[in-house]
Amino acid sequence: MKFRVIFFIFLLAGATAMLSCRTRISPAQKQAYKMEKQMKKDNQKMVDEYLQHHYDIQHVNTQKMMKKSRKQGKKTNVNRKDSWVNRTFKRKRSKSCDGN
Repeated sequence: MKFRVIFFIFLLAGATAMLSCRTRISPAQKQAYKMEKQMKKDNQKMVDEYLQHHYDIQHVNTQKMMKKSRKQGKKTNVNRKDSWVNRTFKRKRSKSCDGN
């Protein structure tokens, strides 16, 4: 009997915690999120185009040096990554729960 009461209390507490973070997003907020996402995508596309243009106008020897430097940077950054444990078990926050 005691086990059932404790189980019921934990079940009720869990359901309350899950429902406390639920929020409804208005259509205007959804539209704003979509527009912000599209704007970020467009900005990234513009940056990529500029970087490609900058690469294209360089001299051939400079392009080779830039390519070599990019490869070296990627190799260095691989060593600076978090370990696989931290990447796998990183705590993820709920998107609908605003800082709670």
